[in-house]
Amino acid sequence: MDIDNDGLIQKFIKGGAGREDLASLAKKAKTGAVMACLVDDEDFRSAFCAYLKNDDAKVRKNTAKFGAALGNEKLSPILFDAFENEKTLFVRPEILKALVLSGADAYKERLSERLKDLKKATFLPEEEKHVAEEIRILQELFGGGSHTFTGFSGPCELLLTTLPGTEDITAELLKDQAPKAVLGGVRVSPKKLRDVLDVRTVDEFLFLVPGFLPTEADPLRLAEAVAKSGLIMFLDRRHKEQGRPYRFRIALNLKGEADETAFVKKLSRELEFRSEHRLSNSVDDYEIELRFSERKDGKVNCLLKLFTLPDPRFAYRTKTIAKGLKPVVAATAIAFAGEYLSPGAQVLDPFCGTGTLLTERAKDGKVRNLYGVDIFGEAVEAARINTANAGFTANYINRDFFDFTHDHLFEEVITELPSELKADRDDTQELLKFYRKFLKKTPEHLTEDGTVLVLTRRKPVFEKALETAGFTTVKKCETGKTLGIYILKRK
Repeated sequence: MDIDNDGLIQKFIKGGAGREDLASLAKKAKTGAVMACLVDDEDFRSAFCAYLKNDDAKVRKNTAKFGAALGNEKLSPILFDAFENEKTLFVRPEILKALVLSGADAYKERLSERLKDLKKATFLPEEEKHVAEEIRILQELFGGGSHTFTGFSGPCELLLTTLPGTEDITAELLKDQAPKAVLGGVRVSPKKLRDVLDVRTVDEFLFLVPGFLPTEADPLRLAEAVAKSGLIMFLDRRHKEQGRPYRFRIALNLKGEADETAFVKKLSRELEFRSEHRLSNSVDDYEIELRFSERKDGKVNCLLKLFTLPDPRFAYRTKTIAKGLKPVVAATAIAFAGEYLSPGAQVLDPFCGTGTLLTERAKDGKVRNLYGVDIFGEAVEAARINTANAGFTANYINRDFFDFTHDHLFEEVITELPSELKADRDDTQELLKFYRKFLKKTPEHLTEDGTVLVLTRRKPVFEKALETAGFTTVKKCETGKTLGIYILKRK
């Protein structure tokens, strides 16, 4: 055969393929290097059937992977027969995957009985992960799929995470919700979830799991605490498709845990079984995140993040570049500067990037004109698209700010300054000169009582530049270890 230039297919048909050969054939089939039409050959199918009866479990497993990559309905009867007769637990999920990909409709009734039996049975700890995988595949076959979030109206308890040091900004925006500022966020209990979803300074919306009691940092105890909580009821009440399993992942923040991987695996398996498989562990296609973090008293708390919850706040930002300004950072900076920003202002961003800061300024309040300047042409093109997506008009100019001229002055100059000029070496002195040049150039474009809003991740360098500049800092916020937000006025 022309496609068998390394002889593997003939070797397979003659019964001489080993584990590694079968793994290679599976890889070739995934890339299309092994043609699916081979399945039409009776000798090929006979050989495939024989490999699935081989005494070596790993041979059977790799044969199933080969079958999954081929995904041909003519293999379905062979795969179903192999699945029913397979006794080795780590092989069964692989055969089942291949059967589903090849077509399992004719066998759904018997597979449904298998799923019911698995959910009723008990297994040894070392068997649970393989059984869980088999159950997961079967559940996806019967009514699996994603959930649609519908729970916008009911009351809930939330931790709204914020940039470090800016908790009071978000608390002020939510003052009608009786907020409580805590380290890293704001606690609120809105009567309707939709009442807090528009706040642009919130980084993440995390739910407190109803009825969860903080407990010891032990996988079994944590799984038991989740199972006894109202998590499943909470999820069902807020999603349209009730009864389906929820695909989850775990985020762990435990101070003294040496082997986090083993801890997460054990906790995941326990959560699946104790929830009667209403929770299904998923590597990448997850819908919820269970975030376990250790408290000061050593006990572990659990927060819930819903990836099913729509968050259209920053949907305008369809174009990005490396190291671009995050919208929540831009929104926080604008909120921080609120008392110094003027309705109907003409606003300039000298290093506009993809237009995020200007767009957030426009969303905060009515402006007269937006101007963005950037030397990077790709960023300017992205900015035009993003700002248009948000429903605003801005004048974006692909130019070096230090060559920029304009007939009218601006009431506001807002920008995130570059944090590095030379990535491969210490650029502190060059960056200091750059910041001084910016502070010297800016007054040319600023009205006498205008405001300058600066974000920088090189705070010591910027503050050194300010020492000889014609500006004074009227307000300052340090968020995290690096980011600083400065409000400047002329001296």
